[in-house]
Amino acid sequence: MAVSFIVTGVVWKWVLSPGQVGALQGVNQLFGLDPASNRWITDAHVVYIAPDSPVYKVLHDIGLGAITSPNIGVPIALLSIVLAAVWQMSGFVMFCTWPASEPSPRNQGSRPRGRRNGVADLPPRGIPLLIPITLSAMIILGHISLKIYDLTVAMSKEGPGFATDTPANFMWQTAFRDGLFGRGAAVAIVMLLLVAGVVVPYLVWSRRQEVQALSRKPKPAKPAVEPFSSPSPEPALEPAAAAVIDAATPGRSASGAALTDILAARKFDRWRW
Repeated sequence: MAVSFIVTGVVWKWVLSPGQVGALQGVNQLFGLDPASNRWITDAHVVYIAPDSPVYKVLHDIGLGAITSPNIGVPIALLSIVLAAVWQMSGFVMFCTWPASEPSPRNQGSRPRGRRNGVADLPPRGIPLLIPITLSAMIILGHISLKIYDLTVAMSKEGPGFATDTPANFMWQTAFRDGLFGRGAAVAIVMLLLVAGVVVPYLVWSRRQEVQALSRKPKPAKPAVEPFSSPSPEPALEPAAAAVIDAATPGRSASGAALTDILAARKFDRWRW
């Protein structure tokens, strides 16, 4: 996403320009393709499921034969736009999913990562983490595809036979080229509702997930209150020290003697430390 869709559209327009016989351009010049049959962004032919294909028969057997109609096929020019958009957004999706596919520092030594047929094993913790990341990427890419405008304008605008026309481009042309501002505003409101139908359910779901995660989080245990205990008695003064004090202070009272014993014991303890 560091490169804008305008830059991407200009570059891919150079790459997918068919050129002419004797003056090939882009992919046709690189691979020596015939520009008459490889017109890329200028090709309005529709790609659909052919009646003689096995997929056509399977879809008709399960009741989905309506999607094999040429009326809902995809023009080749639109596939060129999709190719440029995939190139543009693939780095963003890779950046989102890469941290979930890497092992954490805690379990790097618990399970060695190997390779099977050239593909690295996915750590067990990566699969649950990929689910919300993949959903987030789908939501972001879905609402971008609904309101995409600059990529199609830079590459082909409406395209041959309106093959690459998008809702955003139709809204712009209706409001500012044809002067039908009311109709253009109506198209913009429909686009807003479509984007909201994609984004709002995701926001509600993510909020519920956060609330459930907080409710499952264990609360810290309160520290136990220790019962009140009387202080330990002060150590008695050693006999030799008591005799020295009695000789130095004759006639002292019993309370004074006890206080002297306590202070002397604390002083000796400080010296020992």
